[in-house]
Order: sequence, then C-alpha cells, then structure tokens
Amino acid sequence: MDYAKNAMYLKTENAINKGSELCISYGLSKGDDGLFMAHGFCERPGINKNSTVQVDPKDILLSLEPSRKLALWAYAKKSSKKFLKYNFSLQGPSEDLFFDLAILSGAKAAQVKMMLQTGEKPEDILEILDKTKQTIVKVLRTKLRQLYMMDNKDFPGKEIRMVHFEIIQRNLIM
Repeated sequence: MDYAKNAMYLKTENAINKGSELCISYGLSKGDDGLFMAHGFCERPGINKNSTVQVDPKDILLSLEPSRKLALWAYAKKSSKKFLKYNFSLQGPSEDLFFDLAILSGAKAAQVKMMLQTGEKPEDILEILDKTKQTIVKVLRTKLRQLYMMDNKDFPGKEIRMVHFEIIQRNLIM
C-alpha cells in the first residue's frame, strides 16, 4: 500500500499478460464479520458458512430473569477473564454456548451430553431440551433487539447486519 499515492501494488511470482484474469482469495475460513472489517464487503445473507453472531456473557445476563444461579454463573465468567467464543452460526449455537445455556436452564452436565446425542431421548431429557431451547430463544431475541437498535438507513454496515439477521432467523426456526 502506498497511502501517499492512494495506490495498492500487487507483487506476483510470474508476469501477468494484458487481459489476464486474476483471482484474489480473501481466505477460505473468514466469516462475514472478518471480510467486512478487513475489506469492506461481505457475502449475501446465508451464503458464508463461517459467519457468526457473537454473544457474550453480558448478552446472556440481559436475556434471562435474574436468579442466584445466573448471578453465580456471571461472576464465574467474569472472574475467569477467559475470552469466550460464544456464537450462533447458520448451524446453531456454539458448543460452549449451548452447554452453558443448558446448565442455566436446569440441566446437569451428564444431561447435556445426552441432549447432544442422536436418537431417542428419555422424557426428562426432552423436557430439559425444551427449556434450553426457550433459553436460546430469549438470548436470540436480545441479540435481535440490539440489531434493531442499530437500525439506520445510512449505517455503512447494513450488509453485515443482514447477515446477522439471517443467522438469528435460522436459529429461531431450528
């Protein structure tokens, strides 16, 4: 990059003939947030399988009814100072997010394992799975409200917001 001349130069290993076609790879593993931040564009909603909507413990705290269990969970997360990779993707909530939301919904760790297994599930597991889905919907609604609050016709990130809306919508109908 030559900022003084407002120019970008491309270094190649081989000569490029006039009329040749070039392909620029932006990386196969980048989500739309990464593409938008680095390059100013993103895919159409629902196309990029690496896109996510980030969720942090504060979002969860705002989503759920106050309780001792929730307060202890929030304190533990804040105390750990470990960055959590909670997110919703087109495939659903991340494992860590699902686990914590299941625990906050009343599941025990062994029950969460059973919830994630395929096949028929006992009645108690189906019941806690239903509670977990209700908790997930509460968190999704909080994220949706946050996106609507950012609604602005001139907002330059409108495309990335549409990607986030698509991810939330797909998670709501799962």
